[in-house]
Amino acid sequence: MQTNPNQQAQSGIVLLTTILVLALVTVVVFSAMRTSTVEQQIATNEWIHQRAFFLAEAGIAHAVAVLASSFARENAFFTGPGPRW
Repeated sequence: MQTNPNQQAQSGIVLLTTILVLALVTVVVFSAMRTSTVEQQIATNEWIHQRAFFLAEAGIAHAVAVLASSFARENAFFTGPGPRW
């Protein structure tokens, strides 16, 4: 049985098209995975930044409270019952 040369060429084109489609799908999947990883890193960095910011804010508030109370105790004679700011 002889095969038609045209039929062999069509078979080769189908194989080539399938390989190209699979390669394209592979590239899209790896790109999506990379994007997902980068987005996760960005979210983690944002969480760390916000946590550090709020801890710094809490530290400043604590320092102001400590300084205000020590100022009131040390200067109670001059200012009366508490600081007058």
